[in-house]
Amino acid sequence: MVEVVAAIIRKDHMIFATQRGYGKWKDWWEFPGGKMEPGETPQEALVREIREELSTEIGIDKFLCTIDYDYPDFHLTMHCYMCSLLSSGMHLNEHEAARWLSRENIHSVKWLPADEALIQKIIEELTHNTMNENQEFDPKDTNKDGKVSVKEQILHAADKINEAMYGAADAVKEGAGKVVGKVKDYEALSPEEKQAKQDEWNQKATETANKASETAKGIFNDIKSDVKKIFGKK
Repeated sequence: MVEVVAAIIRKDHMIFATQRGYGKWKDWWEFPGGKMEPGETPQEALVREIREELSTEIGIDKFLCTIDYDYPDFHLTMHCYMCSLLSSGMHLNEHEAARWLSRENIHSVKWLPADEALIQKIIEELTHNTMNENQEFDPKDTNKDGKVSVKEQILHAADKINEAMYGAADAVKEGAGKVVGKVKDYEALSPEEKQAKQDEWNQKATETANKASETAKGIFNDIKSDVKKIFGKK
């Protein structure tokens, strides 16, 4: 049996997914995490693994579930936790790509079998949190004519803007890796020089993507604030 921990890192209405860059399951997607070491609690192992894999700090919000899955050559027990970022920057030290996914596009990547078993629980978690957040504004789903209210339409548009901006940030990160391979004389570089060039581009991509993400969050919050002022709380 292999016992591991996994972090479902949530930011607003999105969760963070990573793509494997090595081994039998290369190019499949998973939630970051890894094996527990002797004497570690699941929470201690998760904080350590995320620090090693992503060079960032997380807060563990709550236990979500434990997944037991039989792979062809071993049995996996995976303890899963909802988490949030405590620091803004992240760096992919082991994975080849990463994305922020919403409940609408969470099925757009090819998940590892054990991780895929988590998806429905995560969708329910994101849906529950979104409903709780929207309750702050006491939204009216329909008006007296049975049509979706203007307020709900605006809030829905804000969600779409937020999702689009995060999608743009993901594209920046993913595209950076492809651009590296097109740099003049790239193939003539030594392995160390190639790695240095990749690290440089990944860092630039991450900085750009983080700026885009913060812009998205700002736009989203501004719209919600304006809607609250216009419609007020009933």
